Amino acid sequence: MVAWYEEGATFRQFAGVARDRPDLVHLATDRYLRLARQMGATTIWPTVLVYGEPLYPSTYNLAFGEQRSDVLAGFLLGAKRYGLKVSPEFHPRADELLWAPRDPVAFARRLLTSGTRQPNLLARDGSVRRPPYYNALDPDVRRWYRQVIGDLAMRYRESSTFVGITLRVSEWANPAFNNLVSLDWGYDAATVRRFLGDTAVVPPTAFDLQSDTPDAAVARHTFLTGVPREAWVDWRCRQLRDVLADIVATVRAARPDLVVSLHFSAMTRDRDPALDRQRLRELGLDPWLLRDLPGLELVEGRLAYGSKQLDPVERLAMRTAAGASGAFAAFVPAGQRPRTLITMQYMGVPFPLFMHNEQIGWPSTKREPWITSASEPPGRLKLARYAEMVGLHDVHSVGDGGNGYVFVDDGLRTFTKEFATLPRVPFERVDIRADSVVLWRHDRYFYVVNVSAKTASRVVRAANVDSVEALGSGVTIPLSDGGFPLTFQAYELRSFRADRAPSALNLEVPNAPR
Repeated sequence: MVAWYEEGATFRQFAGVARDRPDLVHLATDRYLRLARQMGATTIWPTVLVYGEPLYPSTYNLAFGEQRSDVLAGFLLGAKRYGLKVSPEFHPRADELLWAPRDPVAFARRLLTSGTRQPNLLARDGSVRRPPYYNALDPDVRRWYRQVIGDLAMRYRESSTFVGITLRVSEWANPAFNNLVSLDWGYDAATVRRFLGDTAVVPPTAFDLQSDTPDAAVARHTFLTGVPREAWVDWRCRQLRDVLADIVATVRAARPDLVVSLHFSAMTRDRDPALDRQRLRELGLDPWLLRDLPGLELVEGRLAYGSKQLDPVERLAMRTAAGASGAFAAFVPAGQRPRTLITMQYMGVPFPLFMHNEQIGWPSTKREPWITSASEPPGRLKLARYAEMVGLHDVHSVGDGGNGYVFVDDGLRTFTKEFATLPRVPFERVDIRADSVVLWRHDRYFYVVNVSAKTASRVVRAANVDSVEALGSGVTIPLSDGGFPLTFQAYELRSFRADRAPSALNLEVPNAPR
């Protein structure tokens, strides 16, 4: 179970510690870790480099270097106390890449070039976009991204709670260090020359491969998105795979067991798997290419809950698509299980619906009148997102989190406790017939999930078994007539271990003909 926090230092406020007290590192991290452990989390993903809020001293993050305190060290030390693991997340702004080098041409190539005349660093109204879309294939950009990640890996490699690094892929404030935004971007002359040199594609006569004027970029876009489109998309995906393989090698040079997680977050997820893959490929990321890269794990974090999308028909359609068979196939290597993170969607609240702080006796803030929050169903209905992921897809991991989010709930704690008792190996679904109660097994282990909002009763039949252990409670259950009864609350998970591998295992509805 992963507890993710999206926006750097703001976690302090929700642990009751002021953001302007960098000296209170232990108090803030300890409170947050206790909340995470109470929730049932086993791993935390604090975003340690996002926008202008670093949580650790960095050799390469110069524009927003934090040298006064080391919040990440606080997380790593505290995690040992609470039995947690830590995978810090990156979504950097990297203003230092905008500090002009002596070569103006090299500087320009640090930014992605639009093939459709879209502005990048400077908007048409004269404002500055920070971060801009950096060019992930440019040597300077690639080097900075690798160095800042490798620096963190080396700094904390001796910590036993440090298990890897997470890289966020997101359309929100996208710096494009690990993606190419869309097929509208990436048409600088140097990149296109490399593509033509690596492939058998022949450009038109008098094709401009030297200048980076808007007209030249438009001409390249027109040609490359025509007949050679698939070759162009495939080449870009392979270049990004090499970028990520280089990062994995850098991280594992610090410690061979470290894992790099690629977290797809705050992005559109197409309901059609084929269209979704094509959209990701146009971004430069092909899950089918990346999923088998040793040391890299893909995390499907585009599943969200909350009320930002107010259309109930759209929400139901996305939930149905997520529950479909094979919904995560592109993200999962053969013989492994999906890794998922279901995050909150923000619910914007307009001013007439809430009161200013000063109206209720609180200190006023400069951000008023602005507020965001997460909304979710009451009671056990909030467990639907976890029960459906586990029950329908046998996921390796689930998670929750966001920004300004406190995550303690009795029902969730019970669910995650049951989930954590199971071995991290693929299970096999016993009966694929439609039923609101689902059974999965692996050797002596099995678990049962109610994926319905209604209570349910079933009898578990386990042949050649004398007793089973309820893993969540440690209670041994003797079998009577080869089975034992179970009653489930809405969206409840129960996990078990038999005294020997059952020769047959199935569920029955009580009092139904056998």
